[in-house]
Amino acid sequence: MYLTKLLVRDFGKFHNKGMDLDTGINLVVGYSESGKSTIRDFLIGMIYGIPRREGITRVRSNYDLRKPQDSSGYSGTAYIKDGDKTYLVDRTFLAGAKKASVLDVASGREVRLEYADTLSGTLCETDKNTY
Repeated sequence: MYLTKLLVRDFGKFHNKGMDLDTGINLVVGYSESGKSTIRDFLIGMIYGIPRREGITRVRSNYDLRKPQDSSGYSGTAYIKDGDKTYLVDRTFLAGAKKASVLDVASGREVRLEYADTLSGTLCETDKNTY
């Protein structure tokens, strides 16, 4: 399984940005504060989701850190290739909304996630710790 395209609608500092990815290693480079860590968090969030921590914490959660301040949206899309199949993953990170949907591009059918809010077990067999 590998990601072929990212469409960042509203995530952190990015709004309506696309990125094509190749097989193998893709290197993201840039100056400080250019968004490299934001892209990393977007990739992880697309696959595993971003939990919204409740309660008292001294550290800002990734949910709050990457939520756009100047937009009501918080979402993105990724295309994933797995063998000869291509999937479109559409995800909202907003609390209370349906989190992720996976569409088999060839058949047009929605793929049921094995575990809620994560592609782990459905399209990938790793967890966040493996990443």
